[in-house]
This record gives sequence, C-alpha cells and structure tokens, in this order.
Amino acid sequence: MRALAATAILLLALAVPAAAAPPGAGVLVPGQSLGGVRLGATKAAVERSWGRAYGICRGCERETWSFNYYAFQPRGAAV
Repeated sequence: MRALAATAILLLALAVPAAAAPPGAGVLVPGQSLGGVRLGATKAAVERSWGRAYGICRGCERETWSFNYYAFQPRGAAV
C-alpha cells in the first residue's frame, strides 16, 4: 500500500512540470509569440504556460525570467 501511494505521489509530481514547461523547438512565430506565449502577455499568462520554475536575471536592465529545460543547464528560453 505504501509503495502504491509513493508511486502515485511521484507520478503526480512529474506530471505537473510536464504540463507547464519551456517551449520546445520550432515554436517561434516572429512578431507574435514564443512557445504559445504571445508578445505582451502578462506574467500570469507566462506562468500558466511555462510554469513557475524560472530564474530571474540579476544583471539585466529589464526584468527577465529564464526558463531552463534542466536545472543549471544553459538551454531553454528567457522572457
């Protein structure tokens, strides 16, 4: 019973990030959107699409969020 509960919790934890993640390759529409997020989208809209697992650029002039596919790896997207 414990093993079943642990497996269910693990599967739920893995399913949530899969639903909200940085965009895959080939999802840029110049002047319109990136990964399903339209230009001018609100912060809430970005979080709904890509999740809350992002870093904030400390050296950027404008507020910039960095979404990586894997923690501490330089691949992903920034908005």
